[in-house]
Amino acid sequence: MSAQIVEERELLEIEDLEIAAKGIVDGFLSGLNKSTHIGQNAEFISHRDYVHGDNIRHINWNLWARTDQLFVKEFETDFNHCVYISVDSSNSMNCANAFISKWQFACKAAAALSYLAIKRNDAPALIIENDSKQSFIEPAISYEQFYRILGELSAAEPGGAKPINSLIQKLPYNCRNRGIVFVISDFFDNEDETIRNAANLVSMGHEVIFVQIFDPWEAELTEEGFYRFHDLETFSTRSSDVSAIVKQYRDVFNKWHEGFTQKCSNKGIDLISLKTTDSLADVLSDYLDKRGT
Repeated sequence: MSAQIVEERELLEIEDLEIAAKGIVDGFLSGLNKSTHIGQNAEFISHRDYVHGDNIRHINWNLWARTDQLFVKEFETDFNHCVYISVDSSNSMNCANAFISKWQFACKAAAALSYLAIKRNDAPALIIENDSKQSFIEPAISYEQFYRILGELSAAEPGGAKPINSLIQKLPYNCRNRGIVFVISDFFDNEDETIRNAANLVSMGHEVIFVQIFDPWEAELTEEGFYRFHDLETFSTRSSDVSAIVKQYRDVFNKWHEGFTQKCSNKGIDLISLKTTDSLADVLSDYLDKRGT
């Protein structure tokens, strides 16, 4: 009974991610007024059974008329880019002072990027790591790949305090074909080490894009009130009247963020900083800029 409930919950989470990703991407592409479903070098190789999520443009309607069954045409394509999507799943990503946590926002970003990649004839891959688990889905181009990525994102959850650098250090072993590497994190780590490790990917010929996610309170802090602050990775707590510290907090945060932005720029790393209340359009736009479309 309980196993069935867990399975149903995971299926609902996959469906929610699918709806969110497709809504984000299709809305974004309609604004651009262009969309590519199949690459230029596509050659028909076979049929297979239709599955939910397949592009209806690929259904063989003549075969359906004869057999009363839905089949889609499979094409052998030369994909354009590998798109490696790595997601920080340490405990700090659980932060949620808005309607969505940083982790949920990161999963939506990863799902939207993978869906857009497939629509653009690119091959998305997914890398997730925390204290208890490491996942790597090899690059592939198919709508089944999109659902593999959704399944992994839905099954994963933040845990532990493993630094983002642990993930970035291992990326050269996973990102063997040159492509676009997204690292989705809050980047609350040793920034010099983070950038040094990411610069190795740049030297290998990858385009590296940091997607930095903040909770609104992390980026700005509220103006007044007495609050207890809880560190999600060390589990320490501290109480404070924020009106006495808000100006100093914002000054320190802004100085740190400006420095991090400049260091990324110096090493050829693109940085997109977003709050969980922001649109993901900038992330999708940067990906399209990198792939030259």
